[in-house]
Amino acid sequence: MQINKNKKGKKKGIIKKALIFVFFQIMAILITGPTLIYCGPFQHLKSIVAQSAYTSSSFVFLTKMYMSDASINKMMGNDNDAKNAFISNSKGNLVKIKKSKSSDVDLLEVKGRKFKGLAIVVDDPKRLKTGYTDKLKKEGQSTSEIAKENDAFAAINGGGFFTSDDSSEVAWTGAGGTPKGVIISNGELIFADSLDYDKKNDVAAFTDKGELLVGLYSYNELKDKKVKEAICFGPALLINGKKTVLGDYGGWGIAPRTAVGQKRDGSVVLLVLEGRKLNSVGATLEDVQDIMLKLGVVNATNLDGGYSTTMYYGGQVINKPYNVLGERAVPTILYVEKKKKK
Repeated sequence: MQINKNKKGKKKGIIKKALIFVFFQIMAILITGPTLIYCGPFQHLKSIVAQSAYTSSSFVFLTKMYMSDASINKMMGNDNDAKNAFISNSKGNLVKIKKSKSSDVDLLEVKGRKFKGLAIVVDDPKRLKTGYTDKLKKEGQSTSEIAKENDAFAAINGGGFFTSDDSSEVAWTGAGGTPKGVIISNGELIFADSLDYDKKNDVAAFTDKGELLVGLYSYNELKDKKVKEAICFGPALLINGKKTVLGDYGGWGIAPRTAVGQKRDGSVVLLVLEGRKLNSVGATLEDVQDIMLKLGVVNATNLDGGYSTTMYYGGQVINKPYNVLGERAVPTILYVEKKKKK
């Protein structure tokens, strides 16, 4: 009997030591892992992790802890001079709006090696409208709420937003009530985050002819181009069929994505890609560029992704937003109005 007790005691001791060993190994990885990633020789891994962390509401502090603002801007591709140069060298517009447009709206499945998603193709670009929260500057609403209030046939989430207590930088968390940049709806300026109407923002804007403008534009420039609908987010992904220059390894890491683009014939593509899941890890902005090109898009821009990524179609949300609380509150959406009865 004494021998059995000793054996049981030794067994418990071994298990205890093993658990302690595992605990300290995990702690060592948690402590040294970020340092190895951010300061080690693996540049590709560093860029992907740093970009994903920076655009995440939970781990943005990690990137700021290890990298300077200048290094972050370079990595993320936040170089307005380079963006302006690209836009100025891409004069003209390849899009030619068809005179006779159908009212077709098609829903497509999109699959990649590490992501899956959905695309809505709208034949008539003039059916694209800007929707926004009815509690501007206070709090946002879900994409489906704004869509239903506008009697929309389909919709995706739209632009970025500021925190309620600090309008100096774009928020990855918050109530979603204070948009970034400008909102234009039905040709009217609904909101502007600055009284400087020459200040440029990355936009997704539709003119009175239905042409999609992407890239950096000021409100005055949008007004001159007779823009009817506009929200702000970026960066631009395609201009006249050419990929824009992004940050390191595609910029912005791997995450759920939302984007809008336009084909040569004027039809509009609304795209969402799911992410941060076992069966759909997510996509880089370069992945989104490639998808848009395969769909025949010539002009496209990134919209607010991550927790915000949502697609509404036929009265319900048809993707699975990465948020345990359901849809995220956002300030703006792009929606497809229902077919007008003759």
